[in-house]
Amino acid sequence: MLHLLTAISLAADPAGFALVQVTGMDDECCAGKVAAALDALPFVSAAVAVHDRGAACVALSGPVDRAAIDTALTAQGYAATKVEAVEACPPGLVPQPAAQRADPWANAAGLDVKLVSRGEAVDLAAALAPDKFTIVDFGAAWCAPCYTAAERLAVYLRAHPDTAVRTVMLEGADAQGSFAHPIVKQHLQWAEGLPYFLVYGPTGKQLFKGSDLDALLGSIDQKRDQQRDRKPR
Repeated sequence: MLHLLTAISLAADPAGFALVQVTGMDDECCAGKVAAALDALPFVSAAVAVHDRGAACVALSGPVDRAAIDTALTAQGYAATKVEAVEACPPGLVPQPAAQRADPWANAAGLDVKLVSRGEAVDLAAALAPDKFTIVDFGAAWCAPCYTAAERLAVYLRAHPDTAVRTVMLEGADAQGSFAHPIVKQHLQWAEGLPYFLVYGPTGKQLFKGSDLDALLGSIDQKRDQQRDRKPR
């Protein structure tokens, strides 16, 4: 049974932030659900969650309602074990207001990152980067965890030039609008949420599908090591 702490009262500073410790987040998909649940609350202007930190941070537009946080997270299968007022969100947990969101990959200059679809059906095999590991990143402008994932992947791409990203930015103001596009039936029928990833090796063979960034990067590193071991010395 999920454990909920007794409701606490937080400073009602509409310009402040709240750090929420969350149990039950196993991957990026779970983090997306937590962020979306918090983002929908009337006193929250933006939210972001990171699964491997077990936390979310929200920008407040009004007084915090702890009971509403508990209700919203419990409905998604998660629990808030601690909610505390903070002056600023920790690095890597800084939410971006929806009005300022445009594209998680807007700052990808110098990286092998290309947009291949805004929701229309696409031949992913034709979009893969030749002779590279290709990560197909399905996201949307409203998806706060998509920005966190893109930041982490950008760091990986800078360290591994044999890796590329092909982005699918689902147009729409919310999940309902974004998941009405043709590409969803084509590639996202089993995805529980965003961000979602497909990974292909240099030969075009699929190596990974899912929302767990650690597993995604591990699949590439493992394949790269295998290829290195096969090379004649």
